[in-house]
Amino acid sequence: MTYSIEVRHLSKSIDGVPILKDISMKVKQGEIYGFLGANGAGKTSLMKAMYHIMFPDSGTVCLLGETIQKRNNPVFSRIGSIIESPVFYSHLSAYENLELHCKYMGCGSEKIAGTLSLLGLSETGSKAVSHFSLGMRQRLALARAFLTGPELLILDEPINGLDPQGIIEVRELLRRVNRECHTSILISSHILDELAKIADTIGIIDHGAMLAEISMEDIRTQGTSLETYYLNLLGGHEKIEDAHLS
Repeated sequence: MTYSIEVRHLSKSIDGVPILKDISMKVKQGEIYGFLGANGAGKTSLMKAMYHIMFPDSGTVCLLGETIQKRNNPVFSRIGSIIESPVFYSHLSAYENLELHCKYMGCGSEKIAGTLSLLGLSETGSKAVSHFSLGMRQRLALARAFLTGPELLILDEPINGLDPQGIIEVRELLRRVNRECHTSILISSHILDELAKIADTIGIIDHGAMLAEISMEDIRTQGTSLETYYLNLLGGHEKIEDAHLS
């Protein structure tokens, strides 16, 4: 089995408070992996640790077969990402922001117009990003992540700020990129219904601990929904936590 992401026994504490607790995760090459957890559960922290934006205290991360030991690993050029709130040059247009990204990544700008069209931003013209809505900024973040044709997408809450039609469009786009380009996708969310519609595998994190990795097929075979599985799992985890505290 080939994996696009392998996280092994990763832990991180801040000011003595554990925020990631001995996490292991495997994302298979070519699959869509839904990373599920409440706000503050540790999803974004793990993604930051993958990129060494936040340095883990222990454990290892391998992305596309490369062990990550520093922030500027060359493998990052083969990965598209949205991590936390995307940052842009607000006085520049969408096109100009993507031009700068191409220069940074060392690639040509010939795909910019098509990528903006793909994300519904082709009519923004010279409009400065400072005048974009939250949903438009999120679409631009997705355009930037897709622009270089990455082998792996790491997307932190990518449907944040999108209206219902935008959510549907992004869902179908991710499916198409995965199917046609064989791009592996790690997508985090706290919206169970959306992950159930798109993911092959679900990873569930709570209070910095990985509770389960399970295929959607196995969840359906159990005759249950992702929501029921998630709530039952969290209920059992809370009972274990209470037992440890008593």
